[in-house]
Parts: sequence; structure tokens; C-alpha cells
Amino acid sequence: MGPRTTGRWLLCAAFMVALCQGQQDWMQCSSTCRCKWVSGKKTAECIKQNLTQVPGDLSPEIQNLDLTGNRISHLTHDVFYRVNLVNLHKLVLRECGIESIHTNAFNGLKIVIEIDLSGNNIRNLHPGTFYETQRLRVLLLNQNRLRILENGLFFNLTFLQKVTLSENRLERIEEKTFRNLPDFASLALDGNNFSTLQLQSFENLPKLGSLELRNNPWNCNCHLKRFRDWTIERKLYTKPTTCQQPPSMAGKMWDEVTSDEFACRPKIITIGPATKIEMGRGDVTLSCRATGIPRPQLSWAHRTRILDNVSKRPNSDRGYILSASHDWLNLTIFDATPSDKGDYICHAKSPGGDAEKNVTLAIVGDALGSRDNFISLPLAIGLGVTALCLLIVTIVLCVCYCRRRRTRHDEKGLEAASLEHHGLGEQEKSLITTINPVVKPPRRYEAPSVTSHGTEMTELNRTLLDNDSVFGQYTAYITKQCAARC
Repeated sequence: MGPRTTGRWLLCAAFMVALCQGQQDWMQCSSTCRCKWVSGKKTAECIKQNLTQVPGDLSPEIQNLDLTGNRISHLTHDVFYRVNLVNLHKLVLRECGIESIHTNAFNGLKIVIEIDLSGNNIRNLHPGTFYETQRLRVLLLNQNRLRILENGLFFNLTFLQKVTLSENRLERIEEKTFRNLPDFASLALDGNNFSTLQLQSFENLPKLGSLELRNNPWNCNCHLKRFRDWTIERKLYTKPTTCQQPPSMAGKMWDEVTSDEFACRPKIITIGPATKIEMGRGDVTLSCRATGIPRPQLSWAHRTRILDNVSKRPNSDRGYILSASHDWLNLTIFDATPSDKGDYICHAKSPGGDAEKNVTLAIVGDALGSRDNFISLPLAIGLGVTALCLLIVTIVLCVCYCRRRRTRHDEKGLEAASLEHHGLGEQEKSLITTINPVVKPPRRYEAPSVTSHGTEMTELNRTLLDNDSVFGQYTAYITKQCAARC
């Protein structure tokens, strides 16, 4: 073996020793971590070690750091830079109970590719948090407590491709949250509290090809219309993304309904003017303007009658002139008369609902109308008093009728008793009752004299019979019968 060969062997041996020494250095992990090669990366696994902070005794050569299942509630300022972990490619912080992240927590991680923050209690992410992670491609934020994504949160991350925000409490994404993200392709927003989203938040994402929107309480009205139409056109819609509001749309998938059904109740923003004109001396134009998505249909009505250009005015052969322009509908009445007065109602209708407002047309000098208004209250009072009087008269008549019937019944009883007292037989009493059931009471009663039969019968006749009684026809017969019995 020559000297040249020997030198080569010595050089190789020295290289191997240095290589082994370097590998041994990075693999000498903290006692709470395991260091190993994983897919060609120097990896430190510190899973479920009850760590409350990032370990400070790891090699700067570590490329993948997994801290899943620890108790690191706060990521403070320069937390990774201070322990010299600036060569990380992948950082996993799943289920660590993280509640807050300082804006500068990820300073120094200029070559990190993936950050996993899923399963924590993060409520806010401030703009600038990912300012130094310029090569970040994947950010996982599932199962946190985020409510709002602020403007500038994801800005100028030219390598960012995927962000997952499933199962948070998101309600709003501001218009400038995603800016200058030329490679951004996938966004997951399912399982949040979105009822609507603005298209402006997503318009500047040219490569967006996957958008998860399921399991949100979507209010499918006009405010969601543009965003919904955009997702359908860009083929970003995924089933089953359904509506929860309004009730008429509940349970319907976005691709099952038309664009016009994403509507809002129209709003009438201008109507008028409330007009007074002199009778027979003026033309009137009433104007109505309404807005809504889609544009509502407008109409005018007077006395519950819908008006159009062929409608005839009350007590007239003349009609109305209606003219429409954009959001306006004008109603013109030429030479208005008293029959044209009253309330005119503007009605706006769309798939989102109805709205209406009214304006009043008054005719100055309409004496008849003024008089009618003046006497309406006295007339009502007079009718009420008349009705009350009729009621009182009716009650009095009923009482008198009942009393009269009772009096007649008593008189009948008195007459029967008198006849029985004077010894009239059952046959005579029956005959009297049959002939005249109603008998006036005796006006005078005297005890019969015993001097003679003739005198006794005369007094009895006076007592029982009135001058005007119908019993006069049968006086002789009854007198003879009584005399015979006596």
C-alpha cells in the first residue's frame, strides 16, 4: 500500500468519525423527547410529556418538532428563536391547550413549511403573526375558537397553498384577510357559524380550487347571493352545503334553488308627496322608489284596487297614468276631484317578501267631505241613544205584559171563589169559564139579605156582573138557576 492510498484511507476515516460525531450531537435529545430520522428529516418527538414550554435543549439541526398533547397555553415572543430552533420545516402543536399566540411567536422560522395548531383554544390571530414564515405552505387551525379572520392575517405568503379552519366559531372574514397569495388552492371553512360571506374576501385567489362550506347556518338571502353564484360558477360548491334561513329555504342545497331565490325583503325608501290640492284645479303625481335584490315589482293601489293604465277613476271616465324607471314607479292623476281623495298605497314585491307604504291625497274645498267628517261623531252618538231607548221601551212592555197576565189570572181565581161561596154548582162555573175565561173582579160586594129572594139575586147580580161584561147575555139563566136551588 503506497503513501497515497494510505492518505485516502485516513481521510475517509476522519470524515466518518466527524459524520458520526455530528449525528450523535443532534440525536442527543432532551430527556423528554425522542430524536430520530423520519422521512429523511431530523425529527424530535416530544409527545404528551406534560411540557409547559418549548424545550430549550434540542439541537438547532432539528427539522421536525412534534409537541402534541402537552400543556403549553401561551406561545410567547420569539419562543422558538430563543431556543435556537430556526431550522424547523414542520412544527406540530396539536392539543396543547394553546389560548394565545404572540404576534412575534414565529419569528425566525423562515424556512418552516407546515404548522399544525389544531385542537387548541386559540381565540384570536393577529395580523403579522405569520409575517416571517414566508415559505409556509400548509397551516392547520381546525378545532379552535376563532371568531374573526382579520384583514392582513394571510398577506404576502407567496408559497401558501392550504389553510384549514374547520370546526371553529368563525362568523366573519374581512375583505382583506387573503392578499397576495398566488398559489393558494385550498380553504376549509366547514363546521363554523357563518351565515353569510362577502365575495370580496375571495376574489383575489386565482388558484383556489377547493372550498369547504358545509355545516354552517347559512342565511340564503340577497346578502349571500353573489358569493353563492360565484361558488357555482367557479365549481367550488360541494354538497351538502344547505340553507338554514329563511324558513322557506331551510334544508335546500345551494345548487337546488335559483339565484333569484336568494332574495331580501324589498325596502321602500321614497314615497310621496302627501298632497293637498284645490278641487278641480290640479294634477297630482305620486312617486314611489324601492330597492331590493332582486329588484322588486312595484304597484299602486287605491281603495284596495290595484291601479294600471287602463283603470278608471271613481265616478269618472278618465284613467291613471303610470310610468316606471329603474327603481321608481310614478302615478299621475289629472284634474283630481273629491272622488280621488284618500290613501294611495305603494306595494313592492319580490321573492324575498313584500313591503308597502301609503301617501294621502286631500282635496281642499271638499265641503261634503268636511261635513261628513264633522257629523260622523254626533250621528254615531244619536244612533247609540236611539238604540238604548228602544231597548228600554222593549223591557217596559215586557214587564207590563207579564203583570197584566198575572192580574188576569188572579181575577179569575177571585171570581171562581165568589161563585162557589154563593152556592153555584159545578155546571154553572164550567159554563162561565168556557164562555169568558177572563172575568173582571167584582167592584162591590155586599152580604146577601135574607128578606127576600128577589132582593138577594139583585145584589148578587150587581156584584158579579159589570155593566160592560159579556156575562150580561147569560144573567137571566144564571139568576133562574140560583133561585131554583135556593
